[in-house]
Amino acid sequence: MIRPYDAWILGRLLIGLTLFGELDAVSRPFRSLAEHLARLPVEERQTALGGFLCSIGIDPDLMRIALAGLDPEGPPPETMDSRSFATLEDIARIVSNQPWLWRDWIAGGVLNVVASEPGTGKTRFALDLARRLWFALAWPDNQANHLPERTKTLWIQGDRNFAEMLQASQDFGLPGESVALGSSPDDPTGALDLDDPETLAAIGQRIEAAAPALVVIDTVGMVTDRNLCRPEEARAFFAPLIDLAGKTGVAFLGLTHLSKDKEALGRRIVEKARVVIKMTQPDPEGQKDRRRLWVDKTAVVKPPALGITMGGAGNDYDFTPPAEREANRGGRPPEKLDKAIAFLTEKLTGGDRKWCELVTEWEALNEAKGTLFNASRTMLIGGLMIEDTSRKPKVCQLVKNPENSQQADS
Repeated sequence: MIRPYDAWILGRLLIGLTLFGELDAVSRPFRSLAEHLARLPVEERQTALGGFLCSIGIDPDLMRIALAGLDPEGPPPETMDSRSFATLEDIARIVSNQPWLWRDWIAGGVLNVVASEPGTGKTRFALDLARRLWFALAWPDNQANHLPERTKTLWIQGDRNFAEMLQASQDFGLPGESVALGSSPDDPTGALDLDDPETLAAIGQRIEAAAPALVVIDTVGMVTDRNLCRPEEARAFFAPLIDLAGKTGVAFLGLTHLSKDKEALGRRIVEKARVVIKMTQPDPEGQKDRRRLWVDKTAVVKPPALGITMGGAGNDYDFTPPAEREANRGGRPPEKLDKAIAFLTEKLTGGDRKWCELVTEWEALNEAKGTLFNASRTMLIGGLMIEDTSRKPKVCQLVKNPENSQQADS
């Protein structure tokens, strides 16, 4: 369903009429489109409108029907009615007007979230989406991607793990120009503080210059000093981001971590996000390249979960995701897991250690390597340990204050 006022504004633009203050009442999904059309020559506007409708999954016939009953040169239709209550019709209008980058998975003009355990492949998954945008490939569930080739992704770097990101993008065949950065050309590896209004304004300018379809924040907890567990601080951080997404009409995708209970760290991010996607690795020993991907929160019907096979040149997707293992119902962890955690804690107390050396020492005790992997995963999820994968081989470090570590990832 398309609001009559929105259709009236677009109708005026299509016939070349000049707009003044009318855009203030246009609903969020169509405001950025109207501003874009106003900058184009009149003869190019119809084509641009059709392309926009296809990209967000709205049938162009719905727009033609909406325009048919309006006089673009006449007075505007009412933008509000006299009702003091909402109805299901209002909900239907909101849902039908929601633009989608990837239908049912990533919504346009709002904040979306991908949450996974550390080291599961959030960055690689987001880069695979960038690959599909740049090469105009179908979305992971085989839905058509209506955006043109060479559509960029803008990356707001928080983890600053550029070596890993660069290697993965090269593996995927992504040219350097396919991913614009939130940083400036004179300091491309510089840290970004999204608490700073000037930084947000600069990112808005880079969105306008690069014209990306997707903005990735990697990771959310690393671009703010605020405690996102506190309502007032979370509100202060997320409100400008959500406003920027709405003004630009671009899909924002924040990457964050899962807690040991498989919940996104920092429940406020779940409240602020329109869509929350979770990704897990149910069987790290038996199926180390397999992931489970599903929509955990959305305003529409949830799509079927997907399976991911992490590949060197890009990810492969299917509709038979690996099943999650049954959660531990309480009690003490297994004895061997306790022993492995104690081993890592002891070895890392003296300082940073290479992971390969830790594995060698553990196996010298006639212990199974898989148990040590499970222990490291447990410590990573609990914020007790961190890994520096930018160093080869990777290096592990014990976290002296786990509460601060989890807050940074929340």
